[in-house]
Amino acid sequence: MPEQPNYYAIIPADVRYDAELPASAKLLYGEITSLANKNGYCFATNAYFSKLYNVSERQIVRLINALETKDYISIVTRESKNRKIYISCNTSTLTKMSPNPDKNVTVNPDKNVTQNNTSINNKNNIYTPEFEEWYKRYPNKFNKQQTFKNWKNALKQYDVIDLNTALVNYVRHVQRECVNPEYITRSTNFLGRKGEFVGWLEMDTAQDEVPISIPESDPEYQERLRRFGNAD
Repeated sequence: MPEQPNYYAIIPADVRYDAELPASAKLLYGEITSLANKNGYCFATNAYFSKLYNVSERQIVRLINALETKDYISIVTRESKNRKIYISCNTSTLTKMSPNPDKNVTVNPDKNVTQNNTSINNKNNIYTPEFEEWYKRYPNKFNKQQTFKNWKNALKQYDVIDLNTALVNYVRHVQRECVNPEYITRSTNFLGRKGEFVGWLEMDTAQDEVPISIPESDPEYQERLRRFGNAD
């Protein structure tokens, strides 16, 4: 078993109370903050975390993907032994030194105002926040309403982490192979009845560690991919 670090771990409120993250991902986040406390970044490998928590490396990959998808961490390189994991700025400042709200101030919502925690109940926005985030990242958006219907159907057998993992893996494939935007699967089909996303849930380690980047040497490809990514 690897030597356990003796630095403090910090798990800010937005990570602790994120209902989309499994408890193991939150624990891993705390471990990353502990290791990053020394050098400003964490360079531990998947194998290190695997031995530390006695889980498979594939499970570690899934947890790291979940944290990165939520922008809680950022990764400079995915080379297994040269990777650097940084804590994203939107969470790194939320430490125990953050001011606590005044306990004497009680916020009472107006009883006449209906409170909805999920946007699906809002007539002006039928989409859930987790779907909005997923759809924003998909490289070939098509028919948002139908995509959302397929998303809800997919959630009957899979969870949000699965759908985000499939998206991350597919985007890496698209960018690694420089797939022509015309051949990128539409969002409706990716989550459709054939369940194409299922094939992107499992990838080998070599594929998992390919960096997400668009070739700078091909501005035309960048522009075409940008147009597809911003289409409604």
